[in-house]
Amino acid sequence: MKFTSVLSVFGLLKAVSAGPFSWYYYRSAHCGGLRFGCRDLDPFVCCEAPPSRYLYQTVKTYATGPLGIPVFTYVDRFGNCDTCQFTGTISHCYDNTNPFNVGLVLLVPQGCVRSNALELAANNGGHKAPALAEKAHHPESKCRSTSPINHATVGGIDYTLNDEILDDFASDVDPLSEKEFSIKWMHLKDS
Repeated sequence: MKFTSVLSVFGLLKAVSAGPFSWYYYRSAHCGGLRFGCRDLDPFVCCEAPPSRYLYQTVKTYATGPLGIPVFTYVDRFGNCDTCQFTGTISHCYDNTNPFNVGLVLLVPQGCVRSNALELAANNGGHKAPALAEKAHHPESKCRSTSPINHATVGGIDYTLNDEILDDFASDVDPLSEKEFSIKWMHLKDS
């Protein structure tokens, strides 16, 4: 088998295994420009908060196929999805400043479903479950796992990120010029 054939098969498998949703945090008030987020998210997977999360004013979600419902959640003590705050629609820009929310995307017709005590015990992921009174007002998000930030757009250039470099990458956004930034991080640019 030729090397190019192996690369083609690998690319196809990667595309097939990629999740259908993306969740992006934007610094601008209108979901444009600088953004950090989770690309290729599967349903029920929470997108973690970006570094310095309070600098990000808006959120927008995208779908590459199936219909979905973005679920905006409160942030737990680990920076992950907690209980539901509200649901929205794909491709709509949402204010994300008061409070800051993380979230996930559910396939239609799923959404925030109120949980009973047995579900609380089964779905708490090993963390202490919030009091039942709190759950009555804020239904479970049904988050199954969490994705770290894996993508950014800076100066109109897309970058693929990983956990090891995320903080260093994010800390260079403001002090470096777009040209300096692009040169330093060129090895992470999307092709």
